[in-house]
Amino acid sequence: MLSGVTVGLVTVGINHLSLRHWHRWQTEHWSERARLFHPVRGTATFNLFLGAANAGLLGYWLARESPLGVGLFSVVGFAAALAGNYGVDRKVAPQMDWWSYCGGAARNWGLIFLLGSLFVGTGWAIRGEERWPHLGLVLVAFLAVYLPLITVGWTPLLRWVGLIRAVPPELNEWVRQVATDSGVEVRRVGMLISSLAMAVALPFRKEILLTPPLVRILSEAELRCVVHHELAHLAESPSILMGRLAGACAYVPLIFLGPAIRNYPTVGFPAVMLSVAVLSLESTALARRMEVRADRAPAASEADGMVSAQALERLYEANLIPASGIARG
Repeated sequence: MLSGVTVGLVTVGINHLSLRHWHRWQTEHWSERARLFHPVRGTATFNLFLGAANAGLLGYWLARESPLGVGLFSVVGFAAALAGNYGVDRKVAPQMDWWSYCGGAARNWGLIFLLGSLFVGTGWAIRGEERWPHLGLVLVAFLAVYLPLITVGWTPLLRWVGLIRAVPPELNEWVRQVATDSGVEVRRVGMLISSLAMAVALPFRKEILLTPPLVRILSEAELRCVVHHELAHLAESPSILMGRLAGACAYVPLIFLGPAIRNYPTVGFPAVMLSVAVLSLESTALARRMEVRADRAPAASEADGMVSAQALERLYEANLIPASGIARG
């Protein structure tokens, strides 16, 4: 308990120092404030892992090198640092209260911890295994759980915990009409509870998620451009979806790092890391190409292109994202 309080207070102090310079520029254009806020975001993210590492190290000393003690202290440190980042997130969403922040953070990071636990648990279970046929069966079993979870299974989980809710009927009908006019199938439209203004396309489920700030700040024409962008993702070909699936498996080889090093001491580690790097780079390149392709979807005319650019600027301003990102898409 004391370690968590300490980590939380240290996190608040670090964030306060990182925000001091940013507060001096409140009268400047939003793009300048967003540029200065970018390193603050980086510091807040770093605080999460710094808090977890420091608390885990304390647990290592107090629990006499017990893995369970290290894990519990690390989770407490991470949660405390997350609580300490509340003030940073409020700069983006001033209307967000403490309980909304805690609930959203728990649900968002809960899914990440679920996936992380799946990776760590599988890697731990085969740490002493050297028979590759058995490792192959482990891989098949892992993918049988992992792939459905990341493609179609995580949205029901988020609905179950209340992070995805139903959209108002009129908005649902409007989005479906835009999709019908575009000739793209949309099976479901959901409201993702988030403080950020954004939209998410789920190609494997043929679903679009919108957030309350997005619907609130954009005009109908601007929202139409955003929906057209997401519809372009829903219309991606099966080969593109398979490429995205391969990219989602970029870190799966890390599960077999231990057996690879034991069986092939010279090339095991480089081979595993090389496969991770190749899959990650290919996934990033594919995602970039699809974003560029989707950006062209709303711009059927010069007027549509201007509306799309205006919508993008509004989203960057609302989320305090550096304007340089607009040029990158």
